[in-house]
Amino acid sequence: MTEGTFSEGALRLGMKHASTPHLDVGNRDLISELPLDIHCEIFRCLDPRSLLMLARTSKTFRSFLMSRDSKASVWQPAVARAMETLKGLPPVPDMLPVPQYVALFWFNECMECFVPGSDRFGYYFHAFTQLCLPCSLKKWKKWEELPWDDEDLCKIDRRRDLEYLVPTTTAVMTDEECAAMNRVSRTYWDQFGRWGNRRYHIESLVKLLERYKQIQNPEEKEEFLDDQENVRQERNKLTHEYFDALDREAEKEESARHEKRKIQIRERLAALGWAREADRFLEYKSDHKSVYKVFSELTDQGMHSLFPLPEMRVDFVEEWDELEEELIKLMGEQRSILEQEDMAKRIDQWVKPVYTAFILSQPPNTLVPTTLEITLMDEFRDVLCTRPLDQELSEDMFTHAVARIPAFVEEWRQQRIEQLLGLVQRSSTYRGQKVTSDVLPLASTIFRCACKEALTFPAVLVHHCNFAPAARSECVILERGLPFSRDLKQADSSHSIIRIYNETERSILAALRRVGVWRDLESIKFDDAGHEHMLQILDALGWSQVTLVSEMETKQPYVSYLNCACYQQDSSTSTASPPTAWRWMKVIQKCQAHKRPTGNSLWFSKLEGKQLTAAKEQDGKRRKSDRVVCPWCMSRGDDFSGKIPLRMHILDCPAVAEPGPDGLDDYIEAITLPAARLECTEEEDIVSLLDPVGT
Repeated sequence: MTEGTFSEGALRLGMKHASTPHLDVGNRDLISELPLDIHCEIFRCLDPRSLLMLARTSKTFRSFLMSRDSKASVWQPAVARAMETLKGLPPVPDMLPVPQYVALFWFNECMECFVPGSDRFGYYFHAFTQLCLPCSLKKWKKWEELPWDDEDLCKIDRRRDLEYLVPTTTAVMTDEECAAMNRVSRTYWDQFGRWGNRRYHIESLVKLLERYKQIQNPEEKEEFLDDQENVRQERNKLTHEYFDALDREAEKEESARHEKRKIQIRERLAALGWAREADRFLEYKSDHKSVYKVFSELTDQGMHSLFPLPEMRVDFVEEWDELEEELIKLMGEQRSILEQEDMAKRIDQWVKPVYTAFILSQPPNTLVPTTLEITLMDEFRDVLCTRPLDQELSEDMFTHAVARIPAFVEEWRQQRIEQLLGLVQRSSTYRGQKVTSDVLPLASTIFRCACKEALTFPAVLVHHCNFAPAARSECVILERGLPFSRDLKQADSSHSIIRIYNETERSILAALRRVGVWRDLESIKFDDAGHEHMLQILDALGWSQVTLVSEMETKQPYVSYLNCACYQQDSSTSTASPPTAWRWMKVIQKCQAHKRPTGNSLWFSKLEGKQLTAAKEQDGKRRKSDRVVCPWCMSRGDDFSGKIPLRMHILDCPAVAEPGPDGLDDYIEAITLPAARLECTEEEDIVSLLDPVGT
């Protein structure tokens, strides 16, 4: 683009989009009639952007400012002054008219059709142009669209590296090419699709060829190409450095404005009594839309901006009136979070250490409540929930609560056992009989959960389905606190006390939201069919029907279920499995409820001889991995295979005091609950009866 053509383009834009009216008095243009030396003095005070805008206002100014004579006297001094202010601004290239250089770095418009920048607007500073998409598709062409029939272009032996000699881009794409890009992954596009859409700047290529044709000596041609490559690399480097510096400066200024706004918001909220909440909000939510704005004292306009916009001012008082209601609501949310954090600190300091010490003082397999249930004791809640959260607590306040822990734990345990006995009492097997706790440890006392798992005592009481995380049990837990809340209501008729008390209870649940709480035996029932199956197994083994679960776990006997109705049903299908032997708990787990087979009362067979030897060998090879449960939290996902995972969990358990308490390793090593729940594969459990010797 020559200087003359650029002037004509500026003329067209100036006639269509004049920034200031002509200052005519009648038919006279008073400013134009000023002497030339006065004009020059005025022009020397203007920046490059103002000069170009002035050239677009009248023919008189345009004819002078766009003339070649004005380059040295007007444009170059203005650009030099701008370079002193805008550090790192790339110098004006020799082949580029200064007005075009100014339009490139100070204006946001297409340099062909002069349409203002939009979403599909491209800045191609390495090609000294900025274009809208339609003009970009005209000015940039793909490899196959280049004029390959040009003899001189074909003689350039580096044509495969043409992108190092002329500007290229992969940002210019048609609608179809954009759609194709969106249909593939970003990785695939970067590797295969992007460079297939590389386009070359035609005007730069034409200029390169014009200069290339004028050189006759082959060595000089080669030297010329090397020079062009070096010049382009240096120019690109300077341009990138300048715009990177602009970005850093803009980010710095934006950060300073943002910090100032945060300070002003904090002062306003603090005056309204939300200082602590504001500090937390501004620390974690500093990018919130209500915070990340500019105040009236600040402006988006800056001399370092690439495209300065008209000064934008916002009345802070009016803006605050609009934001105050929203921010007060956000402060209320922050206050709730802070209350939860304060309550968590109280629990960490006063509840977790004493209860952790209590658990470690008990036999390892003792059934105990979770930390959450201890925290919800009336004695602990009386201190935690009724004292202001900003009040310092003392050890004396918790003396009664700590002393009450052993009795509370025993009462809690007995209530769970009574609930379990109630299930046994209501079963078909024991209905109408007097049931005592002696029934629970029998191997024939089988329970089944809604999750279809067969369970024995005491493993049934630590089954994960009996517990639910606090986050899912808020309503049930708060109902349990109502008697204590009613006492408060009798002591003080103010309803606000009850509301505050329940809100503080919620902060306990939030602090221990991943800790389980007992949800009653709503998913457990006595398994009458499993009881009958177990009696048959004991008869087949020749053992007493009052054999205990602990004795079965010690011996871990195998039996054949060849005559079991479950097996007969399985063998009737086309995919019947061969006769097998299973360990006792596996049999109970797999057998389903069915009637006694007619004519045959022997459901299971005792293994003897080679079959028993094979079963014992198989049991010796079996990977034993008892699944134990964390007594502190009992949450659904916290049952572990092996002691090492359990120890890793306890050290990070939300219900255990930090750091890891003394005696923890010995306690974990002795844990076996629930020992009747064994994690093992069918292949490890089954002993084939077809070829017992080879098993």
